[in-house]
Amino acid sequence: MIPLVFLVGPTASGKTDWAVKWADKNGGVIVNGDSVQIYRELNIGSAKPDFTQYPSISHYLFGLVKAPQVWTAGDYRKNALKILHKELPGNKAFVVGGSGFYIRALEKGMYPIRKASEDIMEELNTLYKSKGLEFLYKELQKKDPEHARKIGLEDRYRVLRSLAIIKSEGCSVSEIKRRFSPEKLPWPYLKIGLDISREELVKRVENRTRIMLKKGLIEETEDLLHRGFESWKPLQSVGYRESVLFLKGKLSKDALYSQIVQNTLSLAKKQKTWFQKDKDIIWYDFKADPLTVYKKIFQKK
Repeated sequence: MIPLVFLVGPTASGKTDWAVKWADKNGGVIVNGDSVQIYRELNIGSAKPDFTQYPSISHYLFGLVKAPQVWTAGDYRKNALKILHKELPGNKAFVVGGSGFYIRALEKGMYPIRKASEDIMEELNTLYKSKGLEFLYKELQKKDPEHARKIGLEDRYRVLRSLAIIKSEGCSVSEIKRRFSPEKLPWPYLKIGLDISREELVKRVENRTRIMLKKGLIEETEDLLHRGFESWKPLQSVGYRESVLFLKGKLSKDALYSQIVQNTLSLAKKQKTWFQKDKDIIWYDFKADPLTVYKKIFQKK
């Protein structure tokens, strides 16, 4: 028996639908593997699933974290492991999501990095306010060019965190990764990926974006801004970031829609590239019947 299944793939490929059908028909719990759906206040823009139609399915780590808290991948791993230790091996668990870093953290463990001191963070934040993000990114390029290439100039959180790690640990993030030895999970598991063509993905993303806007994505974002959460890191995720720009008058309504679609597709491309590097993932077309695939995998004679 394989008690644990990672169900991964790009956003909008239908992962949750597969997991719900599997759990509803054959039993099992669903564990969130999406870094935005863990937040309580982010519902519409995170495409958080509605489990009310399936009251018998236990689901975990959806809408758990309240603003202004921010979870790291380490926080996610610690809490996901608690759930898996509780549910396994007597049950099946489906870890569902497209956040590759969270999935890898759960599967292989975290790099041994201590939390940076308040003095270090204060120093970096002061530099950010006085000299800007570009200055800090150039510093990161000097100290760890390999890691800097993977981040990009606009990712303030990761630029600051990377420089904080370098100051705290006395070596580059790239060097820490090279020294890292993965931790094995105590259960056998499979990794299933859903493959989807760009043409199909465009249709699904466009439709989902229209639904989000109709359901009140702008109003949801506006409420968070009124509550003082503009600098909250999760509001930099796709959908919310563009809505903030719209509310500030920097995007028109038409541009808001097109930007969300475009940036969602860019995110999906990155997710697909990340997961395709993992040769252990078994890929299925997203249009395949989930129950037929389940039978093929788990009910072989």
